[in-house]
Parts: sequence; C-alpha cells; structure tokens
Amino acid sequence: MSAFEAEEAFRRKLQTLGADRCFWKCVKEYQDDHLTRQESQCLLNCWDKFSMTTKKASRVYYEAEDNRRKLHWIKKETENREKENEKET
Repeated sequence: MSAFEAEEAFRRKLQTLGADRCFWKCVKEYQDDHLTRQESQCLLNCWDKFSMTTKKASRVYYEAEDNRRKLHWIKKETENREKENEKET
C-alpha cells in the first residue's frame, strides 16, 4: 500500500466514524424516512466541524509519514557514509 493509499484509507475511516458520531448525536427520531429541520441542521454543523478535524488529522498523518521517510533516508545516508569511511581506512 502506497503512502497515498494509506492516507486515503485513514481519511475514509475517520469520515465513517464522524458520520456515525454525528448521526447518533443529532438524530433523535428518524421516522417516515426524513429528518426534521433541526436534525438536518445539526448534522450539517456536526459534519462541518468533523470535516475540519479530518483535514487536520490527515495533515498530521501526512507530516508524520513524510518525517518517517526523511528519517529513513538520513539513516541510509549515515550507514552509507560509515561504510565509505571504513573502506577508506
């Protein structure tokens, strides 16, 4: 799984959790296959807030993944330099 695919899976999982949480928070009575105006507004407000949280979480995830890649590259470079130094001596 690529980093992009992992980030997308993470985002989808957060969105699913957010949708469930918003639904149970806002929807008190769900009858006749329609929401009341209050429930609809509550869902919209909740989802807006959760979407911002999801974007922040995705950004943090991406930054952590980027830092992990940088650390891996630095470790490899350090190992290569140490090997070169050993060969020279």
